[in-house]
Amino acid sequence: MTTAAMTAGFADPVRDAQAAFRALLDAMARPGTVATLPEPAEPPPAPLAAAAATVALALCDADTPIWLDAGLAAGGVPAWLRFHCGAAIVA
Repeated sequence: MTTAAMTAGFADPVRDAQAAFRALLDAMARPGTVATLPEPAEPPPAPLAAAAATVALALCDADTPIWLDAGLAAGGVPAWLRFHCGAAIVA
């Protein structure tokens, strides 16, 4: 595992994950609603956007397999997601 995979996720993992989950729930329940999400403490590996990283940190876990397109799968994103979410990366 690379050190890039071990960069910080949320600054306050419990509260930030709860805030992100609640904001996502509200936004999905009310289409068109703009939600403000907490950002990861450090930028996620490129090309993963901070908002996408926040969604992954809030919603993905060991029971949630993740598929990545070729651009995301080629970099440090799979290791970062495995480290922070425990999620399996599938083809």
